[in-house]
Amino acid sequence: MRKCTTVDLCAFNFNGFRKNHEFSLYLDDDEKNIEMLPSKRGLVCFVSESGFYACNPSTQITTKLPEASCCTSGEVNAGMGYVAERDEYVLVHLFDRSLDIHVDYDIGCEVLTLRDGEDCSWKVVDANCPFVVRGWGVLVNNVFYWMIWDEYNELGDEAIVSFDLEKEEFGIVAPPEGCFDPHGAWSLVELGGRLCLVDNAARPSTMDIWVLTDLESRSWVKEYSIHMSAYSNDMLSFIAPLDYWNGKIVMDVKQESLDFYDVEEKKIERMDHLISGEWNWLRTYTESFFSFGSK
Repeated sequence: MRKCTTVDLCAFNFNGFRKNHEFSLYLDDDEKNIEMLPSKRGLVCFVSESGFYACNPSTQITTKLPEASCCTSGEVNAGMGYVAERDEYVLVHLFDRSLDIHVDYDIGCEVLTLRDGEDCSWKVVDANCPFVVRGWGVLVNNVFYWMIWDEYNELGDEAIVSFDLEKEEFGIVAPPEGCFDPHGAWSLVELGGRLCLVDNAARPSTMDIWVLTDLESRSWVKEYSIHMSAYSNDMLSFIAPLDYWNGKIVMDVKQESLDFYDVEEKKIERMDHLISGEWNWLRTYTESFFSFGSK
């Protein structure tokens, strides 16, 4: 018998005031199989073995999304983002459909678009993802990006795979020249509308954030070097930038606090008082009256 898991949600303003959004939602799956995708704007997204769920914390309404394609590897690789020009949310799902153990992978791609008050369905695109990816997808200017998973950990130009929503095509983005180490703790995030590559391990007690300044020329600039001496070495790999807000980089310090890095002052403001107790995920969102369709 499949378990039903309760997920408790609580919302705060960045100024520390608790919002009147404390509620629970119920997912038809065991808790160890549930993940929360990185997201911004008005919706958050959960995924489990039973499928994808979208939730609007402002209205406290959750809906189970249409069934996605089966992934033969059992992995879940996806990304969710908001397209402001069309006022819609886009969920991209990458799924392995290879049945032959002698074939490395055959990764299909499907897209689901969420519009206010409308029903939604998956669309399988013609293009195949050329690499196995790791981490969740990041959406910047109508293009999703994932880190490439390389089981051989070889140095090379193939570090990031992209998927253009308009062209429905995959591409490759080379990392910053001469500094990318596949053994390092690299991750992707969108900050202020720009794609950023985060390095938590190259230098002691330092988080370097590279910004993709030109997509056509694949130019990267190391825009931020954050001194992390306030944290223990064991914590560094668990600190993740979430958002850029009022000249500050919002950081999720796993199981400890939500902290701000002031870009101008170059200092970290600890926000331990914002969150007490244990939590599994921390995401940013904007209040919204977005409504789901009937399905």
